[in-house]
Amino acid sequence: MLKNIKSTLITILIILFIFEIFLRINGRYNHAAEHKYVISESIFEPQPKTHLVWDHPDLRNGVVNNYDQSGVNNFFFEIDTSKKNNIIGIFGDSFAENIFVFNEYRIDKILQKLFNNKFEIVNYGVNGYGLDQIFLRYKKYKNHDLKKIVYVFIENDFRNLYENQLVEYDVDGALKFREIKINKFYFILNKIHLSYFFLEFYYILNAMKVYGFKTEVAEGTIKWLQSRDELKQNFSEKFVKDSRNQKKRLEDYYASSMLREVIDLKPSKETMLYLKKFNDLLSNLNEIIKRDNREFLIVVGPRSIDTVAFKSIVKEIDNYNVLFLEEKFLNLESFVYKDFFFKNDYHWNEFGNLYAAKFIFDKLMIGVGINKIGDAIDQQDKIIDSSINEIKNIYKCFNAKPICNDTKIRNLAY
Repeated sequence: MLKNIKSTLITILIILFIFEIFLRINGRYNHAAEHKYVISESIFEPQPKTHLVWDHPDLRNGVVNNYDQSGVNNFFFEIDTSKKNNIIGIFGDSFAENIFVFNEYRIDKILQKLFNNKFEIVNYGVNGYGLDQIFLRYKKYKNHDLKKIVYVFIENDFRNLYENQLVEYDVDGALKFREIKINKFYFILNKIHLSYFFLEFYYILNAMKVYGFKTEVAEGTIKWLQSRDELKQNFSEKFVKDSRNQKKRLEDYYASSMLREVIDLKPSKETMLYLKKFNDLLSNLNEIIKRDNREFLIVVGPRSIDTVAFKSIVKEIDNYNVLFLEEKFLNLESFVYKDFFFKNDYHWNEFGNLYAAKFIFDKLMIGVGINKIGDAIDQQDKIIDSSINEIKNIYKCFNAKPICNDTKIRNLAY
C-alpha cells in the first residue's frame, strides 16, 4: 500500500515537472515569474535598476519600462531621479505609470516637452497602487526636489483600501499604517510557472461561480484574465503581498460592490468605514503636501466611472484642486471619445496620454510664470499636432502587413 502511494506521488511529481517545463517553453507566464519587486511598507514596489517589457495592447510589440536607482519608472534611465531638480511628480496606478505606452508619448515625456524643460517631470506611478500606497510612496520620495504633486485618481483607488488593508484607526481614532508581515513561502511560488496556471484557473472558476457561465460579465472577466498583460500585472503582486491580502482579490463580491453602494447612497456600515478612511487619508496627504510647501493637483481619470466615483467618494471637493479629464476629453471636437483608449485594454492609449498631458499642463501653468499668450501656446500646439501625426504613423506602420520598415517611425516607438 505504502509502495503504491509513493509510486503515485512520484508519478504526479513527474507530470507536474513536465508540465512546468512545458509552461516555461510556452512562455505564457515568463513575464510574471521574472517580475522582481522589493518588499516594503507599501507591500511591494519596483526593484531599482531594472528593465521590464510589456506588450502593447493593440500593436503587440514590446514597450520598455526603465526603473532607475531610486526604483522610479524613468525614461532617462541614466539620470537618477534623486539627482533631478525642480520636479513635478506624478503619482498613481497604471494610468499614471503608463506601462503600455511608447516612451515618447508617456504623460511625463509629453509634459517635459510642453514645459520646455522648465520642470523635470518624474513618474512615480506604480501599476496596481491605491491611495494608501501612493501616500506611502510620496512620503518615501518627499526629500526629492518636488515642487508640484499630481495624483491621478482612478475609481479602483477606493476598493484598494479594502484589498490592501494597510490603514486602520488606533485607540485614539487616529489613522495609522499597519506593519507588513510577509509570508516568505510566496517567494518560492513566485518563480514557479505552475503557480500562475493554477491561480488563473482558480480565478476563471471563481468568475463563473459569481456571474454564471454565460453572462456578459463572466465572459468579460474571463477575457480579462486571459489577456497576457493582465496576468502579468496581477499575478506577481499576488505572491509578494502578505497573507492577509490574499482573500481580498479578484471577484471578491464585497470589493466589487463597495463603489456601487456609495453611488447608490446605500453604503453599509463597513463601506462607511472605508469612506472615512479614504477621506481622512486624502485630507492627510493634502495637508502634508501643503506643509511641504508644494502644490497638489488631483487629476480624475478620463472614464465616466472615475468622475462618478470621485464625486461620490470625496467629501468637501472644494478643498482640493481638481481636474476632471472626462469633461475635457468629451469636449474635444477633433476626436471621438473612444479614440483615447486602447481597443484591447481599458487604459488610455498614446492619444489619451497626449491630451491628458495637455490638460494637466494647462492646469499647472497657472502661476508658473509662463506667458500663456505667445511662445508657450504656440509651442504646445506644435507639440500636440506633431505628436498626433507621429502616433498615427506608428499605428499605420505596425498594423501594416508586412510591418513597414521605416526606421524613423519605428524608432519613435522605443
